Amino acid sequence: MEKNLVIVVFIFTILVIYSLVKKNKEPAKYRDKNYRLKVARLSRKVCGDKLNFFDFLDKIKGEIDAYETGDDDVDELIYLLEHCPKKGGIFGVSEKNYGKYMKDVFAIIEKLEKSD
Repeated sequence: MEKNLVIVVFIFTILVIYSLVKKNKEPAKYRDKNYRLKVARLSRKVCGDKLNFFDFLDKIKGEIDAYETGDDDVDELIYLLEHCPKKGGIFGVSEKNYGKYMKDVFAIIEKLEKSD
C-alpha cells in the first residue's frame, strides 16, 4: 500500500514539474504582437542585406539566448535565416531552390506580421 502511494506521489510530482516547465517555455513578452512585428521587420532587413544576421540576433534577444525565444514561428525563422544557402556558384544552390527557400522565409515573416 505504501509503495503504491509513493509511486502515485512520484508520478504526480513529475507531472506538476513538467507542466510548469512547459508553461514557462513561452513567456508572454515573446508572444506579443509588437515583438513578432519587430522580428518580422528586422528579418526583412536581413533578407535585403541591410542587417547582419548576428546584429539581428542581438536586437531580438530571446529568453535564454536568441535561439530560444519561446515563439515557435520566430525560432523557425531564426533557423531559416541562419542556414540561408548561398545562391549560385560552385557551392551554392540553384536559383529555383533559392527561390523556394526564400518563399518559406517570407511565408513565416508574413505570418508574424499578420499575427494578433
